[in-house]
Amino acid sequence: MALGIPAAWWFFSPDRYGEQIAPNQSVPLIEILQNPDPFLDKPITIEGVVSRQCAATGCFFFFAIGDRSLRVELSDIAPAFPQRKGYRATVTGTLRRHNEALVFYGRGVEFSRR
Repeated sequence: MALGIPAAWWFFSPDRYGEQIAPNQSVPLIEILQNPDPFLDKPITIEGVVSRQCAATGCFFFFAIGDRSLRVELSDIAPAFPQRKGYRATVTGTLRRHNEALVFYGRGVEFSRR
C-alpha cells in the first residue's frame, strides 16, 4: 500500500515551470478570444486543455475553443518541455499581437492531468 501513495502523488501532481501561478485568478479563454483588447500587454493568467503542442521541443502549445485557438509560447521559460497534449494547463504571462494573430507569452506554466 505504501508504494501506491507516491505513485498516486506523482500521477496527480502538477508539473510547474517558470513563475508561480496565482491561484483562482484566471481570465476565461472565451473572453480573450472574443475581445482581446482589454487584455493586451497586461499580466494575466489563463487556463485550458492543451489541444496541440510543438512536436520537436514542446516549446509552444495551443488552447482551443471550437474552431478558435490561442498559441501559448513557452520558449522564454525553458527551451524544451515534455509533451502534454490533453493535459490541463494554467499559464501566467502576457497576451500580444504577432502580425494579425494573438499569442500568449507565458512566464509560468503548470500542467496537470485532467
